[in-house]
Amino acid sequence: MLSLEIIAKGELGPANWLITSRWTGVSEPPFNENNFAINVGDKPQAVAANRLRLAKEINKQVIYPVACHSDKTTWVLDEKIENIEMVDGLITRNKNVALAVLSADCATVLLYAQELAAIAALHAGWKGMKDHILTKTISEMKNNGASKIFGILGPAICANCYPVSKARFDEVRAIQPEAAILNDNHEMSIDVRAGLKAQLRANEIDFKSVDLCSFESSDLFSYRRDEQTGRNASVIWFRD
Repeated sequence: MLSLEIIAKGELGPANWLITSRWTGVSEPPFNENNFAINVGDKPQAVAANRLRLAKEINKQVIYPVACHSDKTTWVLDEKIENIEMVDGLITRNKNVALAVLSADCATVLLYAQELAAIAALHAGWKGMKDHILTKTISEMKNNGASKIFGILGPAICANCYPVSKARFDEVRAIQPEAAILNDNHEMSIDVRAGLKAQLRANEIDFKSVDLCSFESSDLFSYRRDEQTGRNASVIWFRD
């Protein structure tokens, strides 16, 4: 039984997944409490302690991409590397590691590819969604033998909390029109999760969704709400 506070957990075939709450960690304000990001200004020893606790509780070495809002995904072969820079997604067949992606308004997607026996973890903000990191990762898994893929779509900032400029609205609408909407306040806004849902359906992915807004939830970090803040972790790993 996990003592780590989480907002959601479950199974994807032989894999387990969870999404952490911001509470029960050791990071101090404004990163309180359970921050997993090394590049947001938190004390390194606090991040290390939070990460160590997670690794011990799931009994896996956890690998983290250092997100750069790209469409880049890489395969994880070496379990000795904890941080992989300049990518926003990880794929592995290695049963000795867990994959984690971090977020504070951006969406996360966790995948399990049945025939390939592989898992993936993706970070997708408006840029990653627009540039189709999800579709490209699904294609990578299918090109390597996957057929049936299952997914979990994590929380993200909702459209009501994410008004944007006309330039950004038009940029997204031209590529992923489902994500560019007028919100309840009649503002031009981006719904990243709506765009990702459209991509999941277009690729015939059987998925479940954790329907929470990071801006509205006190259990989640939100960069747009708090500016300097921590990052939640969305994690997937194979059961032993």
